This record gives sequence, C-alpha cells and structure tokens, in this order.
Amino acid sequence: MATSTLRAVILAVLVVLGVIGLTKLFPQNSSLGVTGPGPTSTVSQSPSSRPPSSPTPSPSRKPKVKGVVVLVLNGTTTKGLAAEVSRTLSSAGYKLKVPGNAKAARRTTIYYRADSLPEAQAILRRWFPDALLKAAPNSVPADVRVEVVLGADFAASP
Repeated sequence: MATSTLRAVILAVLVVLGVIGLTKLFPQNSSLGVTGPGPTSTVSQSPSSRPPSSPTPSPSRKPKVKGVVVLVLNGTTTKGLAAEVSRTLSSAGYKLKVPGNAKAARRTTIYYRADSLPEAQAILRRWFPDALLKAAPNSVPADVRVEVVLGADFAASP
C-alpha cells in the first residue's frame, strides 16, 4: 500500500515538473493552454508612425455598448446611408454623433481609439464583417471612440 502511494506522489511531482518545463520551453504555445510571459522587447516608434492597420489580437475584455460614442460617415453616393446606419447602431444601444459625409471610399473602414478595439471588433463582426479595421487617425474627433466610414462595398451589399 505504501509503495503505490509513493508511486502516485512521484508521478504527481513528475507531472508538475513536466508542466513547468513545458511553460519554460514553450512560453507562448497556446495549443497547450499554458502561456508564460511574453517577449520583453521594446519597439520605439517615431511620432508620425501608426499602429498596424489590421490588428490580430482578440480583445481582452468584453466589448461595451452603453456610452460608446460612434460616428458614421458616408463615403458613398447613396444619400442618407450614414443616417440609416446611425439609426441601426443607436437602436442597438450605442451613442451616435450626427452622421456626416466622407470622401469617396471603396471599402468600409472602422477606425477605433486604442482603448476601444473590443467595441470596434464587435461592431465589425455584427454589421460590417468585410470592413477594414484600423487605428483612428488624428482626423477622428477626440470624443469619438469608433468611426465607421461607409464604402461602396457596403452600399452595393444586399
């Protein structure tokens, strides 16, 4: 009886050591469901550089709707399109700015503030699955968290 208990304890210790060893060997191997600390390199950017235009990380928090200020701009020749989309987003609970026009856009683009990526991704998934997702340029008003510029692709969709 004592031998089988000793074997079980030794086996448990070996399993724990194996898991620790794997986290050291593969610190970011998500297929194991174990992640260690990420890389610690620092990237410096010049003031004029912008974050990548197509972020791949998933949001680390649940997206909010209430209180999220959205601006919809019409980059198409379809009159009233930004107002129509604004009404849809407003009825979903977003706080909408008065819609406006943008210069002609072929593709719908969603611009987001750094702290509003989860919200932008949620809007993209639900209403604009083919849109581009980009960090907000300086032209986006300071009080706007997400700006949607409707493109010809959206106007042409059924």
